Amino acid sequence: MTKNDGKAMYSYMKQFLAAIILFSLFLPPQAQASSWIDRSAEIPTTTLDEYIKIPYLSISKSRGRDWLAGNPNQLFHVLPDRTIDLTPTLKEFGLGSIRQVATDGKVWLIIGDANIWQSRPDLAFIYDGKYFNNVSNIFRNLPKDEWIGQITGKDGLWYIATDKNIYIWHSALNEAAKISVPNSFKEPRLSFLRMHAVSHGWIIEFEQKNGPKSISLGKTITDRRFFFFDGQNYQELTSLFGNISNFSTVGTNGGNILVIGAVINNSSYHYKAFLSDGIKVNDVSGHLKNLLPQSIPPSVQHFLNQATITWSGNSWIFANATNNLSIWNQSKQPQILKDPVDNFLDIGYSKNGTVLISGYKQKQGSLTPLLLQFSL
Repeated sequence: MTKNDGKAMYSYMKQFLAAIILFSLFLPPQAQASSWIDRSAEIPTTTLDEYIKIPYLSISKSRGRDWLAGNPNQLFHVLPDRTIDLTPTLKEFGLGSIRQVATDGKVWLIIGDANIWQSRPDLAFIYDGKYFNNVSNIFRNLPKDEWIGQITGKDGLWYIATDKNIYIWHSALNEAAKISVPNSFKEPRLSFLRMHAVSHGWIIEFEQKNGPKSISLGKTITDRRFFFFDGQNYQELTSLFGNISNFSTVGTNGGNILVIGAVINNSSYHYKAFLSDGIKVNDVSGHLKNLLPQSIPPSVQHFLNQATITWSGNSWIFANATNNLSIWNQSKQPQILKDPVDNFLDIGYSKNGTVLISGYKQKQGSLTPLLLQFSL
């Protein structure tokens, strides 16, 4: 072999190796390895309320690399190497029932009440992974006739949506303050206001009946409306999301929201998918067409009804109430996983490719809590 032949062979090998690396980057999701770790045995049998023993976990909320998991009577701090039972501490604080757990990406806000028969929560605690701070004052001046809905956080700022208004609160403030909302928010709605953090602010969405709509396969069709909120101003984005119907679901990774659903006109329908940072709305329908087969009507689509979208740090995970799971990392082919034998109720997002799934196991007529780590 001559010196020139050696150079040519070396060049060819470099091109060949580069081609292999490039090919591996574009392998379909089905070729990517995933793993499951069952951590259910780490959950003790303590309960906050001695009269109500719920043998499942319905909460899984993350600040990126660790989670709070629990149910209305129990709460646990799930770390990569161990699980800490927070239940006794919360009981000492007088918490009788947990209504919801929210996160701003850095800390958790635990919302509940001292008496499970109360009509609204009256207790709230900030938990940073080590210490608790009682911030129950955020409920003190909220109108008694307003039902408290979703509470959403981002970088120390929290929004409290009620059935009538939105309130803003920061941990440095003594009480929450009402912010102005568009008149359309005050019109009769079929759902509560839901806020999703994105790069440039927040996207607020809700379902509303805005005039006559069709009946599709015996189901009433309503609109899902979208507004971008930058902290001061609102801009409606509904048309940019294709005037998508209530047969849809939304997920966020803190920078973007992903919306998938059915656009329905009279008795016809088609499926759309959009990705938005609040400023731009990109149509990614072609990427997800295999997730929502056109031959299946909206009312029975697996990933539209009682479904959730969760970010894993590198992929979107779709789940529904009948335990169907699918993974999409913005490739052309979502990976639909085999039906699990367990029942999933909530999935906590991640920044490192691992999510925490809570639910329950059902074996021989008995229920036990389920806590699964799923790594992509």
